[in-house]
Amino acid sequence: MPPRRVPAALQGPVDDLLTFFVDLSARVGIARLHRVGTSYTDPDPLTGNFASATAPVGRDVIELTTTLRALSARQATFTSSYQPPPQRKLTPYRPWMRASVCGRVPNNFQLVQRQGVRDTALWGCESFTVTTVVDRTSGQLVSVTMVNPLHLRGASCPSPALTGCTAIPDTQQERLVRLVRMA
Repeated sequence: MPPRRVPAALQGPVDDLLTFFVDLSARVGIARLHRVGTSYTDPDPLTGNFASATAPVGRDVIELTTTLRALSARQATFTSSYQPPPQRKLTPYRPWMRASVCGRVPNNFQLVQRQGVRDTALWGCESFTVTTVVDRTSGQLVSVTMVNPLHLRGASCPSPALTGCTAIPDTQQERLVRLVRMA
């Protein structure tokens, strides 16, 4: 990801847009997909850093598989599946964040957010699936849909050192992001 200074309120949408463009880059093997149904799995897990002014820790590690789903003279449709790697690749920010939140799936997400005088730590597993339709003539995105489930454990902490923390209820979230080019 390029270095950036994004206002906190825009951080999520900017990161989502960057994800959509990474999905179509040579780095993730898009040039290897020529027939419908072919897939490419990036051999190296992708590491994201989404730390910001209000979130001093924001990291995820995912394994990316991209599949060519449809191909016509006008459009190409790709699905990018971001999943936790089968082996642990994310070093927990604190040792007590190590235990897997999702059974046998290793944690691949961690976030520490400053909220007033307290810090909230969230960790667990994240996956997302992005379906992208591209205009083959112009290269422009026609539409993008991202489904992003998170299964997280959390703690509320009185200091940035994340000591003396109190557990908060586990959370399951699912974000749905859609982008459609207007004609």
